[in-house]
Amino acid sequence: MGIIMDLFDGAVYPYEQVVPRSEAYRKLCREIADLSLELQKELNRAEYGKVEHYRDLLSDSFHLEGVAYFGEGLRLGIGIMAELYGISSKCKTEGADDPGKE
Repeated sequence: MGIIMDLFDGAVYPYEQVVPRSEAYRKLCREIADLSLELQKELNRAEYGKVEHYRDLLSDSFHLEGVAYFGEGLRLGIGIMAELYGISSKCKTEGADDPGKE
């Protein structure tokens, strides 16, 4: 019951815990940081403030997308489990071969 207790205790934060570990992701993060520094140097404070606000809005939209993806993935996983359970129950109730029977 580890996951159930973690959920109950509020210790499960998939959106914050899952971080891609690929080199492509790390490269993209470096490029974003480099471009951010470049823009900070080239733009005045008001212009760069708009860039930061834009990034914050994108981050918020990505978070909401992540929540939707997580919910859909969870529904799919539960649906698969329910279907598999239903198939195995159906096999038992329809007289499928049971090694315990003679």
